[in-house]
Amino acid sequence: MNNQKKLTAAIVLLSVLLVLVLLVTVWALFFRKQTVLPPDYPPRDTDSHMKPIPDDGGGTIETPEGGGAVNITYAAEVTISLSDKTAHLYYANPSRSNQNVAIAVTVGETVILRSGLITPGNMVTELPLLEGVEQKLVPGGYEAELIIYCYHPESGEKAMIDTRGALTLTVVDSIS
Repeated sequence: MNNQKKLTAAIVLLSVLLVLVLLVTVWALFFRKQTVLPPDYPPRDTDSHMKPIPDDGGGTIETPEGGGAVNITYAAEVTISLSDKTAHLYYANPSRSNQNVAIAVTVGETVILRSGLITPGNMVTELPLLEGVEQKLVPGGYEAELIIYCYHPESGEKAMIDTRGALTLTVVDSIS
């Protein structure tokens, strides 16, 4: 009888361990937070929402050979329409910059939107949310972060340093 109890206890213990392994596997596959990393060499496509900056002053920032410079111009407020799945913002890469940029907006560790390349002399005022993000947001205010990734215009190589700025994000059901 004692051997029977040991066998039963071993089976129960192995069953519990099997259930734990399955739960960890399900969590790892479906619920673990996925961080999106920017590529070192982005696609060469420019953002389809990019448009020229009106009354852009022109000229470029002086930089040493091999260096780069970006003139950062953005509004610290972003409004998201859940019905349109669109962010309304202002980011400009003035012609004074000598780097292409791509931007991302994050809330905590979650990337909610990302642009394509924005070339000097151009801006974006609307960007689509990443797929499924509208289900994670509810109407209200959020503290968010703008991340600016700079890329060499000829080689496409990513700069070593990203620039970050604070944003106030307002989520609404729809924009009238």
